[in-house]
Parts: sequence; structure tokens; C-alpha cells
Amino acid sequence: MNNHQKGYRRDRLVLDLIAEWGTLDTEQLRLLCYPSARVAQRRLRILTAKGKLKRAREALEQPYAYYVKKYDPVILALNWARLYLMKRLKSWEALEGFDYAGGATIRNTVTGAARTLVVMYGATRKTWIGGDCLVVYDTDQQRREAARRIQGELLTIDEIREELKCIRQSRQIPS
Repeated sequence: MNNHQKGYRRDRLVLDLIAEWGTLDTEQLRLLCYPSARVAQRRLRILTAKGKLKRAREALEQPYAYYVKKYDPVILALNWARLYLMKRLKSWEALEGFDYAGGATIRNTVTGAARTLVVMYGATRKTWIGGDCLVVYDTDQQRREAARRIQGELLTIDEIREELKCIRQSRQIPS
């Protein structure tokens, strides 16, 4: 398979991922599909110019968010949690389901047992959450305020980005 064919397959993978995940930014797509940030930026710019994707960003210092139907910043933030969960899975675990309405199902592939994890964006101190949970916040101040009331794993998007910095491609494109 030549480089042109590999690039076409990777572009197809990107379009499928965005259709499945809703909204992904440049950094998330680099972690999932591309070897470097420059390659990701170049290919995503081409896909946008061809009309395959739409893009938006809230501020100049933030990466572009890519989508097909509708830009949703909440889905974008929850996709950071999804990537975080994918990275933290043990070798015998699989992320079986991820529901943007508030849950993720992790299955033990050896025993077949499943556990459910509550995944939320921006839960406040007034939110009651029981059991295993992962809550994503935009800022550290929001996380600190909620930590007084909510038990579980409370992370900011920046903390997740820092944790995922060294990750390699998790979805390898077959040669």
C-alpha cells in the first residue's frame, strides 16, 4: 500500500471517528490518528477545505474543533474523558460503551464482568453523584469548588491533556 492509499484510509478513519464521537479537536485527533501535530493540522485543513468537515474554535489559543453536524463544547470536553478512560484501561479491559448522557461501561474481557462509571461535565457542589465517577471541568477553580461535595475522580481538561501528552496512536492504521 502506498502513502496515498494510507492517507486516504486515515482520512476515512478521521471522518468515521468524528461521525461517531461528534466533536473532536486537533489534539484529540492527533492522539487517535496522526503521528504529529503538523500532519494532523495539514490533513484536517484539507478535509475542511474539501467540505468534508466543519471547524470552529472559541479562542485563538485553543485548537480547532472539528464536527460534521453541530459543534458541541460539552461533547468535546467529554471526549477528553473518553480518551482518558481509554488510556487508563488495563490490558484485560475494554471500553464497551460511552454514553454522553452520563456513563461509560468498562468490561473485563477475562471474566466478562462489567462496571459502570458515571462520566459528567461540570458537575457542581449541588450535584449528587454516587458510585464510581469521573467529572471533567474547564478550570481548576471549578474542580476545587466541587471537590468539597463530590467523591470520585475530578479532573480538568488541562490535567487530562497533560496525562495524555506521551500517548502514541491508539488506533493503528493497517498497512
